[in-house]
Amino acid sequence: MRIPIFILLLVSFFSAVAQTTSVELAQQYYQQGETEKALDMYARLARNANNWPLIHNQYFALLLQTNEYQKATKYIDKLIKTYPANVNYKIDKGRIIYEEKGEDRANSYYKNLANLFSTDPYTARRAAQYYLQLGERDQAVDLLLLTRKRAGNPTLFSIDLANIYRYMNKKQEMVEEYILFANQSTGNIRYVKNSLQATLTEPEDIENLEAYLYKMIQEEPENVVYSELLIWANVQTKNFTSAFIQARALDRRLNQGGKTLMDLGQMALSNGDFSAADKIFSYIAANYTGSQEGTKAELWKINSKEEQAKRAYPHNQETLVELTQLYKDFSQKHPNTMEAYKAGLQVALLNGYFLDKKTEAINELNELINNPRLNDNLKAEAKLTLADIYLLNDEPWESALLYAQVDKTMKETPIGYEAKLKRAKLAYYQGEFDLAQAVLDILKMATSREIANDALDLSVFIKENTVFDSTNVALKAYAALELLEYQNKDDEVLKSVDSLLRVFKGQSLEDDFLMLKAKEQKKKGNFTAAAETYAQVVQQFGYDVLGDKALFLEADIYQNYLKDSARAQELYVQLLRDFPGSVYVAESRKRYRTLRGDFSEVEQKEPSF
Repeated sequence: MRIPIFILLLVSFFSAVAQTTSVELAQQYYQQGETEKALDMYARLARNANNWPLIHNQYFALLLQTNEYQKATKYIDKLIKTYPANVNYKIDKGRIIYEEKGEDRANSYYKNLANLFSTDPYTARRAAQYYLQLGERDQAVDLLLLTRKRAGNPTLFSIDLANIYRYMNKKQEMVEEYILFANQSTGNIRYVKNSLQATLTEPEDIENLEAYLYKMIQEEPENVVYSELLIWANVQTKNFTSAFIQARALDRRLNQGGKTLMDLGQMALSNGDFSAADKIFSYIAANYTGSQEGTKAELWKINSKEEQAKRAYPHNQETLVELTQLYKDFSQKHPNTMEAYKAGLQVALLNGYFLDKKTEAINELNELINNPRLNDNLKAEAKLTLADIYLLNDEPWESALLYAQVDKTMKETPIGYEAKLKRAKLAYYQGEFDLAQAVLDILKMATSREIANDALDLSVFIKENTVFDSTNVALKAYAALELLEYQNKDDEVLKSVDSLLRVFKGQSLEDDFLMLKAKEQKKKGNFTAAAETYAQVVQQFGYDVLGDKALFLEADIYQNYLKDSARAQELYVQLLRDFPGSVYVAESRKRYRTLRGDFSEVEQKEPSF
């Protein structure tokens, strides 16, 4: 008699359901700690090979936990015989040996396994992954290194080993493997940089990386990977002069046309290393005369001198006049180019902001804006600069009109977002805080992180200082004072700030008034007074949000203006101790160690992670 097929299918279905229910029940016993019941049910389920993938981890763990080594061995041998290619089961047998017979016997067994697995890189990687799941990182490393050796491939498993060493906190080995990985393909270098940036978190780590790369460059001077990574490491420590030496050699070797050097020079400039920036731009200008990069470098060299002059307090008027002439000479040398128009923009900016020639600046900018050769982006920049100078000249309505024009014509672009931020700032200066907040709320979603952060900072500042003061008297007074500071009316600011400090003593903006006072004192060249005012903020408001900033700026004055390195070191140490979570910690630590002389011998130092 033949049994109908649907009956066979039905029986098979109910059998599978029963098996699934039994597995779930066994798992429940296991989770509830009912060891005997779980073991009994798992033993019955283990008779069916189809259940092994479902029960193995829990059943095997229970057998080891209850010291049932003979049962465990019998069970695992059956699995190995049925699935000889499964590396996990063979490794699990080593776990039984370890528990029953000790570490030495287990290591001997694992050594034999390594000899077996290492004949095939794919098998070795699968086995290493299982070792890692078990927390046996040393076994994984030993297996991968043996397989590499037998394969005769010194870069095999470099990324696997780098990641394992990363979790083992073996930084030197990790670095060496990441660099091996970088050597496999230039496309890997970006990944390696990102990984090193995430893992080498202490200043000593980058120093040791630099020392290791110097060593490798001496051994393999033609290997550009080492040079590129060393440039990156130098930039991390803001050692732009050393980075320039490597980048210059790389530029020659790879015929880069000065492009990498240009990026490096701009980074040096943005970090205030004017000496390195000047060297880099001078080199590009001298060696790429007549090229676009060479022309740009000439302009950037003047930009660097300008930034240096603007950061020197009080501003030297003769130096600023000389800069305007340098820009004019550049424009005559490279007429009707975008670089020449940018130089013209800088001349107007210097005249309007620093030389009190606002009418001349306004005329220069209008002439630039009306030039049909100007591209849209540069025209928008010129309009923003013109708007800023109108604000300097107490013509806020003209400023508002130009900000709105740029915001409208350059929507969803960085310069459009900048125009919107300036609109919000103008509303803030005028005490129109609701309008400012409405604009800032839009800017918080800006694609430019810098603009979004600035918008968020101003938005939070307004909220914090209006929530408990419906009249907004204090904030209006502070915003008006900030406008005076923006307009370079420094004497008026200093004259007003002390009286406002008396009026608003004990209120939430007291520390902000003090910070503005210190800023003005610094601009006027009263460095000792500025340092004392910053110290007052630290002493009275160190617990508040401006405490770490005030301490950092006080240290900066002692380091760069009063030239008292001992006092600067003391203040940087105080910041590291009292404000461990501050955004100024990394820079303070670097400056402290620079003042202490820690970086003078990095090139001769042996790597020691």
